[in-house]
Amino acid sequence: MSQSPALPPGSPPPPSGPPGPGRPEDAELRRSVLDLIGPVRKMREELERLRGRVARQEERIARQDEQLDLMRQALQRVRQDTTTEKDAAHHETAAWYTDVRRRIDDLAGSAARAAYGDRAAPERHEAHARITTALCRLAFAAQPSSPADWRRAAEGVTGDPDALPDVGRAWQEVSALRFRIGRLGGVHRWDFEVPAGRPYDPEAYDLWHKSDPGLPVSHAVAPAYQVAGRAVHVRAWVHTARG
Repeated sequence: MSQSPALPPGSPPPPSGPPGPGRPEDAELRRSVLDLIGPVRKMREELERLRGRVARQEERIARQDEQLDLMRQALQRVRQDTTTEKDAAHHETAAWYTDVRRRIDDLAGSAARAAYGDRAAPERHEAHARITTALCRLAFAAQPSSPADWRRAAEGVTGDPDALPDVGRAWQEVSALRFRIGRLGGVHRWDFEVPAGRPYDPEAYDLWHKSDPGLPVSHAVAPAYQVAGRAVHVRAWVHTARG
């Protein structure tokens, strides 16, 4: 029978059997980890579900943004088309206005010739300008005027109640023009304001046909026609005179 070799003095004795179970703390730790696996797995599943919802929501928002962009583009096109149509319409009324002011000026010229026909041309031209101015201020005032108002205005310059010929057609043209511009919408104005005493500027004003361009500006015979937010459609028709 063989014997085990002798151990050196002071060595611990060898184990007498197979290793036993670990320490109680290790078993408790394993149980705690196992208890956490289930809740962690559920949290992970919930997180994936939430991520899916967020992704679907982002896709929905992206589609809505695309639809909004298309709607904005369509609205912009409508606005541009509407603006273009209104601008075109105001250009048409601007051309109409120049015809109407010329018709008024012809009436004023007839009145000036009737009342001042035997006087010098400068005096007659000055009366002509004053009558045109008076009629235009009535025609394009904030409130509509009547043919009787026009006759009284001409009489105030000439002293003759019969100097002004029949104004019916011109008055009707003015009424129709005012109605048309009102239907177009937007804010428009008839601007009589000009810098009196300054040299005539052909880039800023139209010169009344019997005025001297070498003389300083006196006043607006007919107003400028402008729509708010737009360039002047028709410039003021100005008269020049010696100060």
